[in-house]
Amino acid sequence: MLLTLAVLGIVEAVVWLFRMRTARHPSAIVSGIAAFLVTVTRLLFVYLGASAAMSSLPIWECVAAYAIPATLATVAAHHWAEGKPA
Repeated sequence: MLLTLAVLGIVEAVVWLFRMRTARHPSAIVSGIAAFLVTVTRLLFVYLGASAAMSSLPIWECVAAYAIPATLATVAAHHWAEGKPA
């Protein structure tokens, strides 16, 4: 469960950066797809997060499993996308 939350955190960080970069994209379809992907990852997080919270796992482990990889992925993706130091 924790590994799944970690992977989802990484995916959501990358999808969110994609969403931010396409917000002013000339194609409404690309912006719409990005918004859809963000929504899907957030719904998956709620589903997996609630499942983890209802299991015997401590809530701080669930939050850390999601937040730490998401933070590191955001820094790495931003660094890669912008081409400048984080």
